[in-house]
Amino acid sequence: MVLLIVCLALTAALATALALSARWRRNTPRIGRVLRLAAVVVTIGTNLAVLPLLIRDQAGTVGIAIVALPPIVLALAAAAAPLLGHTVAEAIVTWIATSLMFAYAIVYGLGLGLYYMPVALLLLIAALTGTRPIHQPPSQSNVVAGS
Repeated sequence: MVLLIVCLALTAALATALALSARWRRNTPRIGRVLRLAAVVVTIGTNLAVLPLLIRDQAGTVGIAIVALPPIVLALAAAAAPLLGHTVAEAIVTWIATSLMFAYAIVYGLGLGLYYMPVALLLLIAALTGTRPIHQPPSQSNVVAGS
């Protein structure tokens, strides 16, 4: 439970820093990649933290795989999304992985699902930083005076 609280606090701090930092908002593609990789690392760390609980519950190899594999697959899919080369495809894959991670955390919420909520929040932040409006009106700095 302490791990969950620490991860949620770190995720909230990261989200706040991202929201307040103009420098980070300018570099959103790079930050999105960092957040996706952080989600993979947090997923692996969460799986390692949850593993003793699964072993103690005598879940067996199949039970451990059922619980541990989906979050890793979703985090890796989101981390590999920039390799698609197209920003729309990257955003779609990230949003799908984020939605499925939240669904996983909710479905397993009474058991171990809450431990994966920081991963879902990291993917949400990555999805939000990677999503851009389709049409942006030109800003005042881009408009040439007198035209």
